[in-house]
Amino acid sequence: MVELQPIDERRWRAIFVLPKGITAHKAAVVGDFLDESWHPDGVHMVCGSDGCWRASLELEAGQSYQFRYLVDECCWYNDDGCPLVRNPFGSFNNLLVVPEQEGMPLPLLERSIERMTPPQS
Repeated sequence: MVELQPIDERRWRAIFVLPKGITAHKAAVVGDFLDESWHPDGVHMVCGSDGCWRASLELEAGQSYQFRYLVDECCWYNDDGCPLVRNPFGSFNNLLVVPEQEGMPLPLLERSIERMTPPQS
């Protein structure tokens, strides 16, 4: 599962969660968000107290990224919550489309309004 949280008008935080039921000693999310090289180290995932492996990345709004999970440096897994696209190796990658921001996230907008509002006399 991937959860997207707005950071500002140009960036989102993507929180990648390895699908439940996958046993791992080591896990990473690997994709073209890493200078498009699919570096095998990927982004290291951390196992939480709930047993779920997670990693987070800042991604650009309006972009799309392909990724997969690499477990124990040998087994590839896809995320059931993201669409699949065929890769050149005869299998599939996940596709994550990061939406454009429609404006500032609400907490940032509220702080901006507070700064612009003159004090009441």
